[in-house]
Amino acid sequence: FQLEDGINQTSQLVYGVPAAFIGVWQGIIAQGVSDPYVANYIANDTVFNVTSNFGGDVQAIEYYTVFFNAWNSTFGTLPNNATVLERETLAINQSVSVFLSNTQLDTETSQVVSIVASGLNVTNWNDLDSIANLAISSVAQNIPSELMSSLGITPIQLVSQLYSFGPSPSNVTLANYAISLAESNYSDMLDSNAGFSVSELVQSAYQLGSSPTDAQAWTLACKFISNATQSTFSDSPLFSVNSTSLSNLLSGLPQNATVADINNAIENEISTQSYMNYPYMPLSSLTKNFVNSNNYTMLIVLNFSSSPDANSITQVKSDVQDSGLQNFGEVYVTGSSVVSKDFEDAFMPALEITVVPGIVVSLLIVGLLFFSALAALVPILIGGCSIVVALASIYLGVVDLGHGNLTFLTPTLTILLMLGLAVDYSVLQLKRTKEERLQGKSIEESVGISIKWAGQAVLTAGSTVII
Repeated sequence: FQLEDGINQTSQLVYGVPAAFIGVWQGIIAQGVSDPYVANYIANDTVFNVTSNFGGDVQAIEYYTVFFNAWNSTFGTLPNNATVLERETLAINQSVSVFLSNTQLDTETSQVVSIVASGLNVTNWNDLDSIANLAISSVAQNIPSELMSSLGITPIQLVSQLYSFGPSPSNVTLANYAISLAESNYSDMLDSNAGFSVSELVQSAYQLGSSPTDAQAWTLACKFISNATQSTFSDSPLFSVNSTSLSNLLSGLPQNATVADINNAIENEISTQSYMNYPYMPLSSLTKNFVNSNNYTMLIVLNFSSSPDANSITQVKSDVQDSGLQNFGEVYVTGSSVVSKDFEDAFMPALEITVVPGIVVSLLIVGLLFFSALAALVPILIGGCSIVVALASIYLGVVDLGHGNLTFLTPTLTILLMLGLAVDYSVLQLKRTKEERLQGKSIEESVGISIKWAGQAVLTAGSTVII
């Protein structure tokens, strides 16, 4: 509006002063003065007298003087049949050019004169709509194109809308217009399942003010992310999302939160909030697999990245014991790893007591059977070799190749089985060898017969055990 006032005032100089002169000049010609040059000078004297030398305004006098000389010269350059409008236009164009060449003219005046001379003419210089449109287009030309592309409208549309608000629009009016621009520009960014509208997003962002803190921006972002999450999973058959609780959880995290920070926040949420206030709540379609129809029994599944060891199991049992769940009913910690650990705790003490006496008794029985200490050691040696080979094979097949886990039962049963079979098969082999020797056969013959018959029985039985 200041530019509009400046254009209006400048147009009075650029076009208004010449128009006043020409009006006087036409009146003199109408009175019968036929010589245009005489009419020019009479009109010139009249203008100075009527305006009292333009009130002493130096720029007005300077411009008028230039115009009068240019007007006077048109009668020598233009044909006699040239219209007054043509002479006026030529004289003004020449006057503006000379006027702008004045080095003492300030920049602001020079710019406004240029705008008026190029944007108006001798027929519309005093038309208010033309002046307003010129002011709007002049302002629009100075708006960066990058801003316009981000707003999605043309500069003329922007300035015209702002002009329509009047010279003193309220902050509410400007705010509503800015919000409407943002809404229309970002309307295609969200689909119907986003959980919030562009209008809500822009309105909320505007309410943060011109300089929101990082914490305020983060909280707002968490709110809309939570709403979007709730909307996205609204049809999930497994769980529902509490957007308020999720927003509170996210906004409580630092912006550079680590995995440990997130895990701690989740653990705190689970331990301090009620089930109904959890950000994610399992639906009955999921919980029915863990809670019986009478709500008397519930399963809680704990997942581990790998099979839990003894320390992990002990820690879980301790946590359950300290949780106070026993106050609501009977609580059991179970699972394959837990059952294996319980078996280990039950059998290991007995195994530690019986394994050494068992080996000693086996040695004694074999020694008495063959009346030979060396013969008694043979089953133990064979059993030791069998145990080493069996354990190595099991570990290679189950752990290395199958990526499985071994419990204490596997090596325990393997040791007992290999030791028992070694004693059994060794006794069978040695007994047959001894029988052949008692019949008078040589050592080589006895061993050969033993391997042929007893060895075949041992091979068949051993293969059956392996399979």
